[in-house]
Amino acid sequence: PFAATENPEGFGQSDSTLTLAAYDEFSKGLSEYLRMTPEHVELARLHYLKATELDPNFARAYAGLGLTFMRGVIDGWATDTEQSIEEANRYAAIAEQIDPDIPQIYFVKGLVALFQGQHREAADAAHRATQIDPNYADAYGLLAWTLHLGGRPDVATEALHEAVRLKPESSASFEVIAGEINFAKGQYEEATACFTKALERNPTHPRARLWLAASLAQIDRIDDARWELDELLTQNPRFSFENSASGMPQKDPELLSRFFRALGLLRRVN
Repeated sequence: PFAATENPEGFGQSDSTLTLAAYDEFSKGLSEYLRMTPEHVELARLHYLKATELDPNFARAYAGLGLTFMRGVIDGWATDTEQSIEEANRYAAIAEQIDPDIPQIYFVKGLVALFQGQHREAADAAHRATQIDPNYADAYGLLAWTLHLGGRPDVATEALHEAVRLKPESSASFEVIAGEINFAKGQYEEATACFTKALERNPTHPRARLWLAASLAQIDRIDDARWELDELLTQNPRFSFENSASGMPQKDPELLSRFFRALGLLRRVN
């Protein structure tokens, strides 16, 4: 999740202390990141890196760099998951050293902790972000996702409601979280509706399409599910089932078993 808002993770706000050129590179990076394919995320990384070269104190650009490395982990196309997480953590640490009061830093740190299997630390990072900015909707979204992945879907729903309250227009990311919670509860029709809505908001959201395929398989819409997986592979040719396992830091083994069992029905398209 967390990639389809107009201003994801709050990275797009201006700062008068930054050079115009650095902010221009940052804005280009944000625009590329929103498109979410591996190629565009890597282009975003180059723009963020250029922004830090132009302004070495541009903390949010370092946070953006960290987020690009986490994207490949989340969406199952990172060639070296462990190294990507380490890079994300390194850039978040640089950003925190420059300015520890930027909430987006703790968003990235929360993702790092989550994909290291440290659910409590991830929740703490999300809380830290909301303490700095109580209106930071995406931090509540991260908290909801963390609670869900930690096996607490009911509490996760409360956090997600707060995210949507703060950002009423919602986002594809929030719809994906809602869909994953519904999937966990065995509510596959509802999950399908959420993932479909997410893709209406952002047709290149890889995680939404992957979970939609699994949800459709669960309700015996196999042909539709295979079409969604074909579409995912067209948009994201580096995706693999093996790498996608790294993007599933759920504590509940039964949920993971259901998810991959559903995808197993579709593997002939990979």
